[in-house]
Amino acid sequence: MSSNTTPKKRPSGAQRKKLARQRQQEQSATFFSRQSSAPSLAERTRARKAVSDRKLAAAEQHYEKGVGFFGEEKYEDAVVALQDACTTFKTLPKYANKMVDAYMKLEMFDETVNLTSFLVALEPKDSFEARLIRATAFMKTEEYDSAAGDLQRCKKDKPDDVRVDAAIEELRKVWDVPFDKWDMAAAAWPDFSPCTANFHLDCPSDTEDSKHHSSLRPCRYYNQGKCAYGAKCRNSHAADARSIRDNLGRNVCLFYLMDRCKFASTPGECWYSHSKAHLPAAGWWNNPSYTESYRRLYDVYKSTGSNQVMDCLLGGDMNGGWRPYEQPARFELGMELMLGEDSLDGIGSGSEDDDDPYEFGFSRGDIEELLCQGVKPWDDDAGAVLAALSGDWY
Repeated sequence: MSSNTTPKKRPSGAQRKKLARQRQQEQSATFFSRQSSAPSLAERTRARKAVSDRKLAAAEQHYEKGVGFFGEEKYEDAVVALQDACTTFKTLPKYANKMVDAYMKLEMFDETVNLTSFLVALEPKDSFEARLIRATAFMKTEEYDSAAGDLQRCKKDKPDDVRVDAAIEELRKVWDVPFDKWDMAAAAWPDFSPCTANFHLDCPSDTEDSKHHSSLRPCRYYNQGKCAYGAKCRNSHAADARSIRDNLGRNVCLFYLMDRCKFASTPGECWYSHSKAHLPAAGWWNNPSYTESYRRLYDVYKSTGSNQVMDCLLGGDMNGGWRPYEQPARFELGMELMLGEDSLDGIGSGSEDDDDPYEFGFSRGDIEELLCQGVKPWDDDAGAVLAALSGDWY
């Protein structure tokens, strides 16, 4: 017997996506109508405090082990243990200071500069010791102008400290520039370290969605406090290279923080939060000179057309995702990625047989300075720009 029932037509792909969006919006509305079961800021703070206490206790064990290795003159083992302490909790000043001591024993002067710069940025009013050590490391790497800047600042802070006078004499032996010709403003190494970006944020608690990763895109509903799916959400609730997690658990858009988000006029369309309300007040996003510096870097990296370069060189730097001792290796990887792009083939002064083909004849510090000024190290006028930035001291 035949049936007169017309077969139901299957919705098209576009219709299915539209229906899925409608269902999620309806569920989000229902979620809000129940006054939202999301943890409050106070609840999140208590949860993070419990996790932080546990992580700190574990990190202290690694620290004590590192101190022990240092006392036994096992400096490489000390560095590993101290890095474990930082990974377990965060790079506390005492962890960094002891690691600096080990680096100096191992004659790892670039690493010393990086970590002392972090300490200077973290405690700018109590930076004398870090600057004095950094000046010594700069002399070892033959960055004499930067050493001069640190020593002049140290001399200003503690004019009678004999260690400063001794360091100045050491610098005079290798750098024939009279002390009264030293230009502290021109020579001073930047006192800002991007690795401090999330230092004042609490550790994510194990009960939050900070580990809820997905192979799909970030969840804009979660970052606006509206996701109804929780742990079952198909999209990611975790911070990534384009965001920084705030104390409310939401992921804030890094591009928004430096005024480069294309959704500035329609923030609801961005995958991330556009609110600074629960980020630490001391962050770079509240300092116009730092945000301008990041905008210049963004424009340079964006010109490569590579999201991978952008994420590698900028994201972890801006959100504090990199630990300070990881920065040199991350920077080198980013430069290799940048030079590996098809659009950049043949750019640069080195060949494939060179030890450092991405260096363009400049040091890492030179390249960072050029990039901060919005100048690509492969530009024809890069050398002239760097000379102008350095100033004529002779």
